[in-house]
Amino acid sequence: MSSEPGTSVNSAAYRKFRRIHSRLSWTLISALIGLVLAFDLLSVYAKGFMGAPLAQGGVISVGMGMALLIVLVILAAALYYVIRINSAYLDMHGSRDDD
Repeated sequence: MSSEPGTSVNSAAYRKFRRIHSRLSWTLISALIGLVLAFDLLSVYAKGFMGAPLAQGGVISVGMGMALLIVLVILAAALYYVIRINSAYLDMHGSRDDD
């Protein structure tokens, strides 16, 4: 049974991949939880601000704009995570251009 270079759990490449994965995961999770917590606290304690219209005479409130922004930030963070982890995975296994 042959094994590809860098696939061993004890290899330096795998440890580097796990370190990147762990650091990136915790950083993104912390930032996104903080963002959602800030939104929740504003919703509870700053109702007037969150309910104010974004534009003069508009129907979309600041809270709705912030909620949309949070959704977009979460999608962007997920996209960044996938791109970064895939890049680290390919680095761990070497270039796959010969497939």
